[in-house]
Formats: sequence, C-alpha cells, structure tokens
Amino acid sequence: MALEGYQKLEENQTVELKETKGGLPKSLWETYSSFSNTCGGTIYLGIAEKKIKPNDISGVSNPSELIKDLFASARNQGKVNKCFLREDDVNVVSTPLGNIVEIVVREAPRREKPIYLNRNLAMSYVHYRDGDHLATASEIKSMVVDNGETSYDLLPQPDGLWLRRG
Repeated sequence: MALEGYQKLEENQTVELKETKGGLPKSLWETYSSFSNTCGGTIYLGIAEKKIKPNDISGVSNPSELIKDLFASARNQGKVNKCFLREDDVNVVSTPLGNIVEIVVREAPRREKPIYLNRNLAMSYVHYRDGDHLATASEIKSMVVDNGETSYDLLPQPDGLWLRRG
C-alpha cells in the first residue's frame, strides 16, 4: 500500500489504527482479544486516525524492539490467555513519514475462544463496527459453550431438527 493509502485508512470492523508513544499501546490487547473473538482484522501501529484526512503517521521509532515486546507479551498468559500470532503476521512498512507495524490478527478457532486478558474471562472483548467492546455475559457463555467437541448449533434438538447458523 502506498503512503496515501495509509493516510486514508479508516477504522472499521477489521481495521484498527493506533499511535505508539514509548511502546505498545495498552489498548492493543483489547483489540487483539476483540479481533480474535470476532472475525479477525489488522492493527496498524504508528498511525493516528483523523476525522479529516490525512491520518497522522507518527511511525514507530524502534520497530524491532516493539515487535520483540509484542511477541513477549502475546506469549505471556498473564496478559492474554492464548497467542495465535506468527512471525509472518507482523510486518514493518517503511514510509517517508515513519515506520508502520502491521499486525494481522486471525480469528481464533471456535474451540479456542474466548480470548481474554489478565487471566480474567470477563476481560473478553468483541469488535463491532469500529471499536472494541467488553463481551457481554451471554456472548462469553456462547463462546464457552461453542468451544466444546461439537458446537451447540450442530447438536440435535428435541424436535429432531438440527440448528445451523448462517
């Protein structure tokens, strides 16, 4: 993507922009959880979204150190219960205005959800429209029920019919 493309990016269901000042943004893990629990997405570090374009590309001052911290935190179960990030999911993009770190977060497999923070199931997030939101108790329950051997919606129902979403 050319510089103009990054300057025109808008946050939506699968795109999140985050400024980085002195390390990983705290809200990064909320977005990691929400993308993992919904449909996946891409986080761009080093870009601040502006209502009136172009976006502010402040860049990431030391991308290799930031990526090292990213993987260390992602593999710390005190931070996030499961890590699905791979080396090729994280890339550094050089622009004339600074380096951008692009993180592709895949949707977690059904049997691995929910993805939550700080060893606290209640810290499970979902992503709607352009934001991270704490999952409701019923959303968490649904993810927990669905992570069994067979998804609840594929179990036979009392009337002999099978339920199937979608």
